[in-house]
Amino acid sequence: KFRNSEIQKFRIAEKLRSIEESVSKIPKFEEKPKSAKEFVLKHVFNKVVEFEEDDVHFNDTVSGILHLSDMYDAPTAIRRCEELLLKNSHLKNKCLSEITTISDIQLIVSLNFKEMDLSTSQSLLQKSLEFSNK
Repeated sequence: KFRNSEIQKFRIAEKLRSIEESVSKIPKFEEKPKSAKEFVLKHVFNKVVEFEEDDVHFNDTVSGILHLSDMYDAPTAIRRCEELLLKNSHLKNKCLSEITTISDIQLIVSLNFKEMDLSTSQSLLQKSLEFSNK
């Protein structure tokens, strides 16, 4: 088991180095910053997709890309990263499990109800019904 773990860490480290190398080779565009950020994010996002769904550090990698996308103000990349995180991780279930009161639900709904997808709003409704039945 230990050996497999070390091999997995090495493989992930190689992939991360590959991404870092690729990003460092991307030319800097001084005159057209929008073109530069689109180019950088497309290139980086393509590298992230190479990670397998079961990679131990998949969430961390996509979270890092999400951070870059936010820095470069790239809404499409942000949306795709969020979709990947929700699809390939248990992030939604983890977040829902941390909701313990009606006040938590009220706070969440007040912050971003218009942006919430149907599945999430249904889960919150279900949670609120569970709380009301206690």
